[in-house]
Amino acid sequence: MKCAKCGAELKVGCVYCSVCGQEAQIVSDDSVLEEELLRQLLMEEEASQEPLKQKKHGEPKKQAGQKKHEEPKPKKKGHVVLIVALILIIALLVLAATMYYVIRQRQNNSSEYQLEKAKQCVQERDYIRALEYYHRALELEKDSVSIRMDMAALFEQMEEPLKRVSMLHEVIELDPGNTGAYQMLIDYYLSQEDMDAILKLQEEASSQAVIPLFDTFQVEIPSFELEPGTYDKDIEVELKAQEGCEIYYTLNGSDPVSSGTRYQEPIRQQEQGTLSIRAVARNQYGLYSEILEGEFTVKYGKPRMPRANPDSGTFSVPTTIELFGEAGAKMYYTWDDTVPTANSMEYTKPIPVPEGNNILSVVLIDRHGMVSDILKCNYKYLP
Repeated sequence: MKCAKCGAELKVGCVYCSVCGQEAQIVSDDSVLEEELLRQLLMEEEASQEPLKQKKHGEPKKQAGQKKHEEPKPKKKGHVVLIVALILIIALLVLAATMYYVIRQRQNNSSEYQLEKAKQCVQERDYIRALEYYHRALELEKDSVSIRMDMAALFEQMEEPLKRVSMLHEVIELDPGNTGAYQMLIDYYLSQEDMDAILKLQEEASSQAVIPLFDTFQVEIPSFELEPGTYDKDIEVELKAQEGCEIYYTLNGSDPVSSGTRYQEPIRQQEQGTLSIRAVARNQYGLYSEILEGEFTVKYGKPRMPRANPDSGTFSVPTTIELFGEAGAKMYYTWDDTVPTANSMEYTKPIPVPEGNNILSVVLIDRHGMVSDILKCNYKYLP
């Protein structure tokens, strides 16, 4: 320890200073240094004020032969100024660092800033950095549809179709009525000719807003021009489908999609029996309609009985008889009151009435072999 008055080192256990006789006061080395520094600063301050005092009171006249007294130069307070400057610089640096940190934190937590930077990177074709900004923005807004749409557009520019499709599916999960995302998916699947994916997309659609987007892919069921049923004559069955569609059909009950014949002309039934038709329409995308089914039965009836002119009578002069029947059918006749058949005389021109009392029997046989009732007429020719 040192003496508080003269600064001499105090021996352990001494009550008075052995140098100046001052009563010993325990002062730490640090306190002495502080006092010494303070004493030095005061001396420097007094030295700096001395020239001013001399100017104020006037300098004493120099005596002849007296040497010029050189005034001690005041010491510069450079170290004090330096300390203050360093403190200011450090404070400014701390303030700048704090402000930078705050700004960066705000930017990192601002989705608007991340999106702005992402779009700037897209313009600069720096797609990797743009994607990083988009991912950061998406972390801040986990359910954002617009950010996902922007990312889908970015994946298109990056030629990453599968990532784009995945992002669009995320969009429609969050926003089932987003027609833009649905249209992009439809266009992509069309480019890949993946109609199964389009049909699946349609099946999973839950919003009425997007249903019209699939109208192009709806195939209307074809229709019959002739109503299914039973007919007593030959029939022709025409099929109709919506414009741009083809029709495929079967007549044996099999699946028209897998084993159908392409429809090109009416389906004819020219004999007795049942025609079972199953048909589908197919559009330009290869999609099929539901199956159309119908049965057409042809059951021929007897042709109408032929007519004769005259239909009977007694004549004294030669007379001929004309017969009339259905077009396309043949008429056969006898004069001996027997039943005419296809082996009997065929009517081709008016028949002369033979002499005597005769019974004309006539039948009509159509092209299906169906035989009409027998027409019987009595003619008497007595010349």
